[in-house]
Formats: sequence, structure tokens, C-alpha cells
Amino acid sequence: MSTLHPLYAGGFLVKSVDKEGKVFDTISRMDCENDEGVTLVLDVHSGLFTVKERDNIEVTIYTAQSSGKEKFVYDPAKLDFIRGSACDYVMCGRVFKFEPSKDESVLKVFISFGGLMCQFEGPVEKFTEFKLDDVVYIMLASRT
Repeated sequence: MSTLHPLYAGGFLVKSVDKEGKVFDTISRMDCENDEGVTLVLDVHSGLFTVKERDNIEVTIYTAQSSGKEKFVYDPAKLDFIRGSACDYVMCGRVFKFEPSKDESVLKVFISFGGLMCQFEGPVEKFTEFKLDDVVYIMLASRT
């Protein structure tokens, strides 16, 4: 049986949206930062989650942990805890790459949500719970 375990939660200020231009009609790339020295670059479906520069968003990442050797299988029923929450947008994806800085004090974490990309960058201690190939859910909520 798999359970959801929180990996990261924090508020972000949207610094820019589609700063390099729009590649796809319904996808926006937002660049965000927070007070903890963490930056976030995230692709979202702009028809489902609309953001603009200077918006504030809450971001929470959960992993689906399995007991034993059970392989993760996506199950929307496991997301029942979202009902009634203030969450506006959810995606399921996989951690596929880590990139440490030369002095290993800063880490980039790369996640793919079915082709929509996510990159966190910040102090290593913020990402100690992340594991390569983790299946994760990202929850976004607008706070503007």
C-alpha cells in the first residue's frame, strides 16, 4: 500500500511568466522565488492554472511511498485528501535528475510532469527528502 508523504512546502512570488516567449498555446512557464533562497521554474497548463507576474502561490510536493517492493501505480483515489483543500492545480510526475553546484551547497531538482517541466534550485538541506525516480504530486494554490 502506498501513502503520500510531504517533501516540500512553501510560498513563492511569481517573478515572470513566459519570459522567453510562449512555445505552446496552452502552456506557460513561470519563474518564481521565495524568502528561503529557493527558485522554481515550472510549466503549467495556462487554461487550468493562470498566473501573472507578482502573483503569490503556495507549492506543496508529496511523494507516493510504497511499502515493500510494491510498484507505484497512479490512483486518483489516493488524492481524496485534496478535496476541500485550497488547492487549485495538481500534477503527477517523476523526479528524474539532480544537479549539485561545484561546492555542493546548492542543488537543482528536476521533475517531469508528463512533459511539463519543473526545476527547483536552492540550499541542499531543502531537498534532502527527494529521491531519484520518486513519483511525486505537486499541488499549487493561488494566494493573490
